[in-house]
Amino acid sequence: MRSKKQIEHCQKIATEKKEKTFDKVLTAILELLKEEKPLTLNSIGEKSGISTSWFYKKENSNLKNLIEVLNVESVNKANYLLTIETRMKRLESEIRNLKNS
Repeated sequence: MRSKKQIEHCQKIATEKKEKTFDKVLTAILELLKEEKPLTLNSIGEKSGISTSWFYKKENSNLKNLIEVLNVESVNKANYLLTIETRMKRLESEIRNLKNS
């Protein structure tokens, strides 16, 4: 049976991996917006090196919804970036809160 310390270590590593993956996706979104390329799950997945199935996991639904919103809105690129930054900060705050729980 695993000790409490081992479990905590595994949980910490898993959380760090999730955060790195999330950062890769956000970076890919920003790059695609700068390049004025369409935001699709496939294009973001290719750019970030993340499988498209990752977006369909329950814990990633906020990010998937953000991508859908960005595709539907017909505002200029500056508003897209502002929306991403605002939501990114909110999601980062949620992640921090979950880490501290």
